Amino acid sequence: MKRLIVSLMVVAGALSSACTEESQFEQRAGLAGTYDVALVTYPPQQGEEEPTRLLFVTSTDNNELRVISLTEEVAERRFLRAPNPLQPLSIPVLPRPQALTQDVRYDANGAEQSGRLVFARSSGTTLISVVDADREALKEVRRLDTREITRVEGSPVAPAAGPVTAFAARAPEQEGGGTTLYFATQEITGARLWSAQLPARNELGSGAAITAAPLPGVELPANVAVNSLVVLPDTVGVSPRAVIAVATRGAAGTVYRMELGTEGGSTVIQELDFGGAQVLQLATHGRVQYSEVRQLADGSRTTEPPLVVEAGSRIFGVLDPSNCGVLLQCTGVLAVDVTSGQVAKEFSSWDELGNPVRLYDMLPISAGTGLPTGLSVVADRNLQVAAGEPLDRLDPDPTVTARRQRGLTLPVLGIVPLSNGTILFFDAVRLTHLNTDAIWSETQKQNIATASITFINALGTSTDGSVDIRIEQHALKEDPAPQEDLTFGVTRDQTYLLTYQGILPEMSAVAIRANDSFQVPFVPRVGKGQVVFPGDLIILLTARTGGQTCATAVPVLSVQAPTGGGTLATLIPSGALPADCPTSQYSFFQVRAAGPKPLVLSSASEDYIARVGSGDTYEIRGPYFFHPPGYQGQTDGVALRFRVTRSNLDDPNGGLLRGERYVIATDAHFFPYLVSVSQVQDLTNFRLPGPVVQTTVGNKDYAYFAYPSANGVLEVDLTAITAGVANSNGLVTYL
Repeated sequence: MKRLIVSLMVVAGALSSACTEESQFEQRAGLAGTYDVALVTYPPQQGEEEPTRLLFVTSTDNNELRVISLTEEVAERRFLRAPNPLQPLSIPVLPRPQALTQDVRYDANGAEQSGRLVFARSSGTTLISVVDADREALKEVRRLDTREITRVEGSPVAPAAGPVTAFAARAPEQEGGGTTLYFATQEITGARLWSAQLPARNELGSGAAITAAPLPGVELPANVAVNSLVVLPDTVGVSPRAVIAVATRGAAGTVYRMELGTEGGSTVIQELDFGGAQVLQLATHGRVQYSEVRQLADGSRTTEPPLVVEAGSRIFGVLDPSNCGVLLQCTGVLAVDVTSGQVAKEFSSWDELGNPVRLYDMLPISAGTGLPTGLSVVADRNLQVAAGEPLDRLDPDPTVTARRQRGLTLPVLGIVPLSNGTILFFDAVRLTHLNTDAIWSETQKQNIATASITFINALGTSTDGSVDIRIEQHALKEDPAPQEDLTFGVTRDQTYLLTYQGILPEMSAVAIRANDSFQVPFVPRVGKGQVVFPGDLIILLTARTGGQTCATAVPVLSVQAPTGGGTLATLIPSGALPADCPTSQYSFFQVRAAGPKPLVLSSASEDYIARVGSGDTYEIRGPYFFHPPGYQGQTDGVALRFRVTRSNLDDPNGGLLRGERYVIATDAHFFPYLVSVSQVQDLTNFRLPGPVVQTTVGNKDYAYFAYPSANGVLEVDLTAITAGVANSNGLVTYL
């Protein structure tokens, strides 16, 4: 019997020991629907040494939230456990939670402080879950139905009936105070904004009555919906008032900054102009102070007094491309200066001594075709420096005699996850990209786009083609008019082809008409004008694809333009068709460029741009897609300019052969600070990043991304990632 008791004690001891071994319970939480994250941070409690940092994440399909504890000890970061240590903690909330927010405030120093409440909502419902985010609680303490809390007995104001479309919350100034909840509903009559004063956190579960009232003095246009709310800090030097920003979309959609009236006071509403674009998501950051090294007239350098960006003085917005006529102008992130209500000025220009100054409106921060799926801007973050970043950022040490790359710390770091699977980082204090490809050889000029030229002969052999095609970087000696360089900020990475006797667009395989006529589109590319001309070559084909080509080409004698509103031109051959290529067998034809302009210019993105010939100079201009250092306010610049210097293109003894081509590769010397996630092991499903938050844990800075595609959260160590490649280092998954 004693042996049995001893054995049971040993087993019980082993189980108890297993329960204390953290490695035994490092398991997946089984997230299902990670659409949003919210970060709550509060100071150390009695007996604790480090702040509490809790990351809340939706598990939509399970109608719950899960919580990750972000401890300083990396090995201890994991989903919090339920009372049963074998299970991760689940916080049941309203059905299908898809959006989260937490209560925040800004202290007297302009630093953002979070409260201890997290709110959840679901698309298309009138419910809001209120979760006590204190580590000792971690449960839903109230479920608000906006139809009920807006129904006040005897009030002339009609209660809300439509779903909640956005929300935000202002944390109490002191522990024990009440949080103010702001939310928007979409009614039949239009969008409405409400506020509700919640009781103290420890009283939320008591059943105390909660009522919501419309924001005083606020009436939105009838044809808009509210899609983002954010709590802002009080205006510096102004008596405390609750301040929020509201983004609306629709026919009259815009962004408002509202200083809400208190005790019957009036509400001050300021409209913010994001360059005429509408906004999907708003963000701001706390007060930041930083220094710049300035070049003095005597050649020395000094650190100027600290520059200050007050909390809430800039509001960032994710632009809405669905309500914009020009997609590239309404894609990305833009900032507005609250003082002017207009687009903020970026730090891209130089004064006469080469010091950066703010003179011109920032351009939207974007990258390629990816659309933003989230936004975070936070002060004082460390980000790994990329090797190719420009040397135009002065180190804040006045004893340094040479320009250096930036240090690890950015006064404000912006992070934008994108729909193409990449993550974009930008300098949110200078309001500029972090260019990771600002590299020039010793023979190249700094801050100038460049190009290289290769000739490919009929055998596919490549040689230097710069002897025949010259990129016009500087003034032509024979041309007294000054020429511009390829423009840094306008020229993109692109590959252009100049094909000798290239096939004209939509004329690669055209059926010969029943009356043996040759008809082709007169203007096959909108805006390019007439494409085919007398002297071009008609070449007969046996089939549309894979057929034989007639060895004898027939020149075009004339081109009969379409009449009566038609679009097809008729080509008149210069003579009889080849007898050895009868139309009974050769029933298709193609048209190739010849005559004085036998070179067809195309690119990787356009099958036809123009036709050029010997001695021609061709220029492509375009708008700026980023403002380079020293930008001076130009609206456009030269994207490409070249001159054909070869004169014997058609010489039968030494000229070009049909299909030989010149390849012009332009180098923008620009690549934004983009990272992607390596598709290995647990990272294979991390393809589409969603909302993001940033925090400092210990002495390291991290970003946390919700990934709906992976049903997981990705932790990114900001000092361990590498720009421009697929990353696996510095990444931790929570699934």
